[in-house]
Amino acid sequence: MNRKLELLGIALIAALAFAALAASAASAANYTASSYPTTATASSSLNNETFVTEAGRVECAGHFEGTLSAASSTLTVTPRYSGCAAFGFLSASVEMTFCDWVWGAPSGLGDLYSAKVNLSCPSGWAMTISAPATGSVCRMTIGAQSGLSKLNITNFTGAGDLNIQASVEGISYTVTQDGFGCPFNGTGAKTGAKYIQDSSVTFAPLFSSSIDVG
Repeated sequence: MNRKLELLGIALIAALAFAALAASAASAANYTASSYPTTATASSSLNNETFVTEAGRVECAGHFEGTLSAASSTLTVTPRYSGCAAFGFLSASVEMTFCDWVWGAPSGLGDLYSAKVNLSCPSGWAMTISAPATGSVCRMTIGAQSGLSKLNITNFTGAGDLNIQASVEGISYTVTQDGFGCPFNGTGAKTGAKYIQDSSVTFAPLFSSSIDVG
């Protein structure tokens, strides 16, 4: 009986050690580069960057830029959206107006990670999406908010780049202008918007030493 208890104890210790190792491997990581400061850019084709609200989809092309001065658990990325179309039939604009996406610490295992996303805006500013309609303008704003989920990250170790694909849900927004031809259900505060990248975009060469697991 004592021998069985001893073996059971050894097995339990081994299991706990393995669990601790797995937890460590899956812990938060840093964004790193082979030298600093380093600026990475990424671009996506038309209709890849999609904002979804009660009114439908606003689809754009995108260009992104992020700079690291040292290894960091967060990364501020400045986007520029262009060529936008709203609700399938209206031209549109997506203006960041001094707002940025801030990627949270990557968490995962191997080369597959995910991260929370914040929208950072100066006080009094907000991201603005607008589209002209018949005799009016459809307009909404997205203000600063944090802890949005999520960003999917694939790390190409040694290749010097990351593939990023946003699938961010639960975004709060405010419809500031509605009218004839606008498919919003009135003005005011709303919830449940999404930001989706239909295909991943490649950031390079910011991460040439890979995501450094801490």
